[in-house]
Amino acid sequence: MIQRLMPRWVARRPDFWWLLAVVVVACAAQMWVYRRSPYVPLTGDMVYYNHAANLLLQKHVLTYWSTAPAAQVMPGYPLFVALCKWFAGHVYPRYGEYGLPGLRFTVLVQCVISVCTSLVLYRVARRLCRPLFAGIATLVWTLYLPQVVASTMVLTETLYILLFWCFVLAVWRAVERPTMWRWAVSGLLLGLSVLVRPTPLPVMAGLALYMVLQVRVGRWRWMDAIRHFGAALGALVLCLVPWWIRNLVTLHRLILTSDDAGNPLLFGSVPSWAHYPTPTSGFTAQQQEAQAIRNIEQGFHDHPLGYLKWYTIDKLWLMFSSPWYGESGALLWWVHLHGLWVCLGVIGLAWAAVRRVGARWFAVLLVVLVGLQLPFIPLPRYVLPVMPGIFVGVGLLLQQLSQVLAYKRALLD
Repeated sequence: MIQRLMPRWVARRPDFWWLLAVVVVACAAQMWVYRRSPYVPLTGDMVYYNHAANLLLQKHVLTYWSTAPAAQVMPGYPLFVALCKWFAGHVYPRYGEYGLPGLRFTVLVQCVISVCTSLVLYRVARRLCRPLFAGIATLVWTLYLPQVVASTMVLTETLYILLFWCFVLAVWRAVERPTMWRWAVSGLLLGLSVLVRPTPLPVMAGLALYMVLQVRVGRWRWMDAIRHFGAALGALVLCLVPWWIRNLVTLHRLILTSDDAGNPLLFGSVPSWAHYPTPTSGFTAQQQEAQAIRNIEQGFHDHPLGYLKWYTIDKLWLMFSSPWYGESGALLWWVHLHGLWVCLGVIGLAWAAVRRVGARWFAVLLVVLVGLQLPFIPLPRYVLPVMPGIFVGVGLLLQQLSQVLAYKRALLD
């Protein structure tokens, strides 16, 4: 019914026109946020990412807190910021390499990345939704203020979200037509995502489980599963090997991802009502991780139900109940529709997962992503990469409601 109301020239090529609308809206949103943010205030982690990028340019040393070589964060984002600063300083001398001009150019590149993310999300949503509802889901994500404002922050979110959702799209394409090349591209994109943020590395185990299930139901042969998984794993390892070699040569030990998981794990191990110590001053990352494990063991021993609630309901509430957005103003009402989007998206995903296999796997992926964050400190920022999937759920809900209404209308006719 909705498609009959569209002009014929739109109905013939809906994907093209929706992609064009997404580009226009995304460019307008990013231009607005870029022009309203003439400065790039550095706070918290942004200070250290900027510091790491400057040291890479000045001394070719990769660090985070200090000036000595370290592996506290993955190298992808410091390298990205350093590349943006180098490009600004050498290709466009008027921008300057350090200070505000280099940071402004980094923000400009991130604005472009955000536009690309919206295009990728539309292609992902089209695997589950018709063009109208995929377009609506993508436009709502494009105008979702936390992701718009994230482009102006020197943080991993913008780059990581693009790489991870490119990985999701690549996996979907590999599932639709399994070839070694497509699975290798999937592994490569997962490796690039891990180089920015280590969280999705366990997703590789999920790919292995998926392939085993395909063999068990008779869709694949064992040799096909081994070849496809080998291609994905080989591409992933190819991305991470330079990082592993650097750590062995420079730090004299093998560090698979980063060395700073102990801090967020420690602060995520103590709920507000517990009185366990959370010392960090003078503690190494290994000591912080050991202290976190002791806190968890003691917590589940002394308050099993309370700690179970903390690691499930409480953390989910803290991560999803409020948006990652620290500003106020005329658009604050739009920001606080966050809770509505989360509720509608979860309902849409659950409803679609009952009826469709593709939606079921998609929902499982989002559950795994959220589950990987539960051991750590519960911040809304850490689940921003999950929100594109939530908006796809909103599109699924609208599509299924339209189908129900169309069915009832047909019965009445």
